Amino acid sequence: MNQPDLKNKTILYVGPMNPNYDQYLVDKLNGLGASIEVFQINITSIYYKTIKKFGLPGIDSYKNNFYNKMLVKKNFDYVLVRNGHQLSVEFLKKLRSSNPKARFINFHWDSISPLYNYLHIIPYFDKVFSFD
Repeated sequence: MNQPDLKNKTILYVGPMNPNYDQYLVDKLNGLGASIEVFQINITSIYYKTIKKFGLPGIDSYKNNFYNKMLVKKNFDYVLVRNGHQLSVEFLKKLRSSNPKARFINFHWDSISPLYNYLHIIPYFDKVFSFD
């Protein structure tokens, strides 16, 4: 498999940021010369957990504000997403249009089904990888 030259490339890494997996991958990409911007996909604030648990209004607005922070960043050469089932189709369309030259790659630690259904987001990526 040909390894792309990542020197001076910018990568947006979107994932849960497990220190033993995601951080290791980010460190390796940095070691290959890429500039990485990490955006932790898990929404873990107390506010979010509360409105989700009790079904309070505002969860969609909160999620949109959280993810839209990625849209104000610079243009990226690559957008690398792990476990993107939390991202909406609308958001992926916006992210793609704000990074028209980026190569979008999605990879999964989990199976594409039945635990999470990733099928609705697959068309928004250039490459999708999973163990299955």
